[in-house]
Amino acid sequence: MESGLARLSRTDAVKQIRECLRQGRVRETRPFREKLAAKGLSIGDAHHVLSHGVVFEEPHHDVHFQQWRYRVEGTEPDGQYLSIIFAFEGAEDGVLLSLYSDES
Repeated sequence: MESGLARLSRTDAVKQIRECLRQGRVRETRPFREKLAAKGLSIGDAHHVLSHGVVFEEPHHDVHFQQWRYRVEGTEPDGQYLSIIFAFEGAEDGVLLSLYSDES
C-alpha cells in the first residue's frame, strides 16, 4: 500500500493527526484493539492521548507498507502513560497501529 505522503515534521504530524481525529477519519487495526482491550482501556482513552499528546521522536519509515509511523505519547484520563503508533493512509485518513504503556 503506497501512502504517497511525505514525511511530516513532528508538529505538522500532531496537527494532521488531530484533524483526522476531529473528522472521525481514524480507524483501528485489530492489534491495536486487542492491546487496548488487554489494558482495560477504551477508544476514548486513546483519543484523549491523540488529542493531547506529543510526538517526541522523529517518525519511523516502514519500508514494507511505505508509510511514516508516528509515536504519539501522553496520558489517558486516569493518568496512565501511553504511546500510540499512528500512520496516515491518505491526506485525511489515519490508522491506529499499536499501543504501548509503561507495563508493555
